[in-house]
Amino acid sequence: MKASRLSPNLLYHFIFLLLAVAAVLFFKERLFVDSSYYIFKSINEGWFHIEHGRSILALSQLLPLFGKALGLSLKSLLILYSIGQVVFFYLIFLLLNNHFKASWAAICIPLVMLVGQEWLYFIPMLEIVWGALMAFLVMAIMRTDRWKDDKWLILMLFAWWFLLTSHPLNYLIAFVLLAYDLLDRRLLKRLHYPLIAFFLAALFVELIGSDSYENQKVVGLEDSTISLLKEPGFLIDSLLLLVKKYWLVLILGILSSIRFIISRKWLAAALWPMSFVLIYAAGLYRWDLTKDDWYTEVVFQPIIAISAILFAFSMLEKASSSVLTFSRWAFGLIFLGYGISVFYNAKPMQMRTAQIEQMIASMPHQKGLIYSENIRRPYQRIEWSLPVEALLLSACDGAEESVSLVTNIEMNYTNHRELLTDSSFLFRRFERMDYEDLDPEYFAFDKAGYKMLNTERGLDGLKERADKFEISPTTKDQMLKIPAADTSWVEVKIKNSSEIPIPSALSTKLYIASHWIQADTMVRWDGARTALQIDVIDSTKQHIRLHAPDMKGIYEVQFDMVREGEFWLGLKRRYTVQVY
Repeated sequence: MKASRLSPNLLYHFIFLLLAVAAVLFFKERLFVDSSYYIFKSINEGWFHIEHGRSILALSQLLPLFGKALGLSLKSLLILYSIGQVVFFYLIFLLLNNHFKASWAAICIPLVMLVGQEWLYFIPMLEIVWGALMAFLVMAIMRTDRWKDDKWLILMLFAWWFLLTSHPLNYLIAFVLLAYDLLDRRLLKRLHYPLIAFFLAALFVELIGSDSYENQKVVGLEDSTISLLKEPGFLIDSLLLLVKKYWLVLILGILSSIRFIISRKWLAAALWPMSFVLIYAAGLYRWDLTKDDWYTEVVFQPIIAISAILFAFSMLEKASSSVLTFSRWAFGLIFLGYGISVFYNAKPMQMRTAQIEQMIASMPHQKGLIYSENIRRPYQRIEWSLPVEALLLSACDGAEESVSLVTNIEMNYTNHRELLTDSSFLFRRFERMDYEDLDPEYFAFDKAGYKMLNTERGLDGLKERADKFEISPTTKDQMLKIPAADTSWVEVKIKNSSEIPIPSALSTKLYIASHWIQADTMVRWDGARTALQIDVIDSTKQHIRLHAPDMKGIYEVQFDMVREGEFWLGLKRRYTVQVY
């Protein structure tokens, strides 16, 4: 068998194909937090939307803007937006791997796309990740001496500027990259002078041009660092999370430092531990670093790129072809595992999207106000972007289907109630918009105010109307299947055949619950409670908590409603459940 057939290139192409498929399948889920904000602004304004001087944001908006110029639908634009990240990263991978013959550098690209990305995968525009991509491009041009060609030197400087302006934390990536090359090859005027000049210029612009958004973070760092150092439990828990989540990154960083020590490159050996300490210190302004959330991943993102760069320099750049091939296979298989895990990690995000779409479909008005406690779920992150996500998801069905769904958290954030009119809507927690500022091709509202979606209307006479209600699972299988002694979230359809709504205000103490029966014997009467997430007018869908019995077997579940401490409605229909 020829050696070329053993090349790991095919594996890497498959990994990017897998990521492309996931990007299409999960394009709705990839509208999480900042992602929905920037793509809405770009589509609505018809141009690149850049904030805080982070020009690299334009790259993630190229494909959807091109699609808008072609007159594509909103759904198509959102798919282009989601897959655009994979396409761009893949093109840079091909440039490094095939044209520059720097497979040792190309291997870093899937690493930053997959490792420590359980949340960040769903924010495809995130500038701190795109900045890391630019670092790898600079590294490849720098170390393969392509910079001696003017066109590659210009491209390198563009990528360098994108890296420097992508995120303040990415200055550390740039410093490590430049410092290592200076330590390894000494000063090369044509190469290093412009890099140093750009570095100082970008840093100067950052310092004099930092806005309140950046200043707030600096103040937070000053205020919280000393307090956190007094909490050893916090430090230990956050370090344990790092080991659990970034074990591969930590191994790469430690191995690179050991290799530099063996080679007596003492300053190079200090780059990784120094970077780790600085990144960790910078993250201390976040009290929830012990939580596995999306902003924790943002804080620690640069250490992934730095570990990849230093490992590539120390272990791969000058490795023999056999060692490099083995390493590429090993990393490729690890990346494949991470790529497959994307589909698993997407499940709670899919449930989150389903919940938003359930509420959209059940809204009797275009502008609805909902209480956060009615929709709070383990899989539902009630972020400031919820109104933006709901607007984009609803408008995928046509501009006239646009809805504004906001929680009491958004509405009460500031004096929105006093300032909103029937010709404006709450775009996000911090911002209102007038209808006239919308692109009518994609978004449109009728003049109206916000209507409460959680009320007490219909509470009187509720039990007498029980024969008009039905709760049924939406599964297409013949029976529900849930694990024993565990709590699952099951989607049900709630049907109301009466003309009076079923109320959902928490003050009514009305919940969906269940009874468990086996062989006509009641096994459990009081099932887990779930609040209605919206008043039921006609019908709605939502997920409810279902706690299975401890013993495996075939059961029947009887969905019902209970007004806590007063009465059950007594719904009679039963559904078969396999508890495994």
